[in-house]
Amino acid sequence: MAGRRQQQPLTDERKELFLAALAECGNIGQAAREASPRAVGDASATFRDARRRDPEGFGAAVEDALEAFRDKIRQEAYRRGIQGVPVDVIGPTGTVIGQRVVASDRVLLELMRGRLKEHQPVKRVEATVSSTVTKTTRNESLDAYLSSMSRTNRAKLKEILEDELARRNGSAPSSNDTAATDHLPLTDERTR
Repeated sequence: MAGRRQQQPLTDERKELFLAALAECGNIGQAAREASPRAVGDASATFRDARRRDPEGFGAAVEDALEAFRDKIRQEAYRRGIQGVPVDVIGPTGTVIGQRVVASDRVLLELMRGRLKEHQPVKRVEATVSSTVTKTTRNESLDAYLSSMSRTNRAKLKEILEDELARRNGSAPSSNDTAATDHLPLTDERTR
C-alpha cells in the first residue's frame, strides 16, 4: 500500500530496550514507545505478538520485568510506610530550618492489610431468602486474633459490642460510660 510505513523488525536490541523500560515503568504501552521511538501508531502490538508467539522465552522475560516493577513498588511502599521520607521543616520566617522523617500511616495500613491476615477486611456475603439478609463470614484469623488479646481487652471489646447492640435494639447501654462507643455508627437495621 502506498503511504504506509513498513514496520520495524523486532530485534534483540529492541526487546532488551522494551524489557528494561517495562521493569522501570510497569506499562507495556509506555515501554513499547520507549523501545520503538520511530514507530507510528501502537507499538505495543508488536511486543504483545512476540510475547504470545514465544511464551517460554520472551513471554517469561516480560513476566520477569513486570515482577521487577512490582518489587520496585513494594520497596517504595516499605520506604514510605515504615522507614519514612524526609520532609522539610519550615520556620516562622518561611525558610527551611531542618528536616524530619515522616512515615505514611496510610501506606503502612495498606501494607498490613496485604501482609497480615488479621488486618484484612472481613468479607461480607449477601443472600436473599424471603427478605434481604446480610451475613458476615468471619475470618479464621479473627478467632486467632481475639484469642491472642488479653482478658481485659477482650472484656472491653465485649462491653463495647454489647452497648452497640443495645443501642441498635433501642435499649439502654449496659454501662454508664457511653463515651467509649460514641465513635461507632448508629444505624438502625430495621429501617432499611
